[in-house]
Amino acid sequence: MKIYFLISVFFLAFKSAMAFADISTEDTTAQNKIYLNIDIGGGMIYNSTVGLRPMLFATCGIRSSKNYIYGSIERRFGKSANEYEVSFKDSLIKSTAYNTVFAGIEYERFFKAKPKSQFSGIIGIGADNIKLDKDKFDTDKKLSAFCFNVGFGYSYYFNGKHGPSFKVLYHHGKFTGNKNNDNLAANINAHSIIIRLGYNFGRFYKASPAN
Repeated sequence: MKIYFLISVFFLAFKSAMAFADISTEDTTAQNKIYLNIDIGGGMIYNSTVGLRPMLFATCGIRSSKNYIYGSIERRFGKSANEYEVSFKDSLIKSTAYNTVFAGIEYERFFKAKPKSQFSGIIGIGADNIKLDKDKFDTDKKLSAFCFNVGFGYSYYFNGKHGPSFKVLYHHGKFTGNKNNDNLAANINAHSIIIRLGYNFGRFYKASPAN
């Protein structure tokens, strides 16, 4: 129940902030049309159990001048910097596995919807899945955790069509186990920081003619 309460608090706070935010635009404002936007790139995740690990990510969704809702996927690589314990069939098994896939849905709201330089707030939910060592478990097993993200971003667009992006996210996911997954649980720290460095495609606007 605690995690649902936290998500509700974050969501209500985020919506309240957006309701009172002063969204400013320039004369070269973006067209208020809905269009496809794609962001791809790499980055890092830091967790006190796992350490600093590299990742690739991609997002794809529907964007307007001020709102962006999209599907997000991350592929994280390497092994955990520290051993953690996995609870499996009344036993504790140590592991350093960290071949992880995150999939989720995120919402991004732009505080300043200027054509080229844009700041945003981000909130989202999803799931982490870690593939465990085959040699330590009798079958292929995965650790799963429900997660939420909250953070901020910055994007810059060249000629209104494409450009780099930078996002910093707080990521929360606790591997508590469930009956449908043999009650697999792990004592991996639930708190992480994610940095995404990407490149956007799909943003368009019309610049005002020069005077």
